[in-house]
Amino acid sequence: MALAASALAQGYVEINNSTSTGGPTQDKAGNYYGGPYGLEVWELNAASVPSGINNAVDNAAAYAALTSAGFTKYATFTGKTIPTGSEGLLSGLGTVQFPTAPKGGNVVIALAMWTGSGNSYGVVGTKAGVLSFVNPTTDYTIAAPLTPQAPFLTGWATDLVMTPVVAVVPEPSTFALAGLGAAALMIFRRRK
Repeated sequence: MALAASALAQGYVEINNSTSTGGPTQDKAGNYYGGPYGLEVWELNAASVPSGINNAVDNAAAYAALTSAGFTKYATFTGKTIPTGSEGLLSGLGTVQFPTAPKGGNVVIALAMWTGSGNSYGVVGTKAGVLSFVNPTTDYTIAAPLTPQAPFLTGWATDLVMTPVVAVVPEPSTFALAGLGAAALMIFRRRK
């Protein structure tokens, strides 16, 4: 039954914002970024964007909200560069598959992006930001040459503003681990 469900629910998107109205920026909307960057692509099977991400008070809170909202990380791109003359444009990254996402339906995609050539989000001294939006998917199980063009990031309608990172942002799984540790300490303390 699980195999049948996964075969019916497989979508993908092209990581390309050339047809969208938003792009990665530094410090404020409209100040489009060019240079080295890293990018994580997260997905959530939902009809609308959770409230804690796009309206978070800082980039660390937005990143932490990804896990608490139920997002799953499906891709990480590091060592990439937006060339001069193409500021704000992400292209050439290919497609990302979401095995449990509806093919030809809508999902919520979250992009976590940072400046520089580092391998992870939230390194002090870089700039980082998170943005989520609803986007269509395409079926990636259709055999060529019938494979349709994957939808670009057409749901990306506002700028992904990257601001200075002032504290190290732990991987979201670190928060879950810390919570389990705290719960274990409370249990052991009650037993004494």
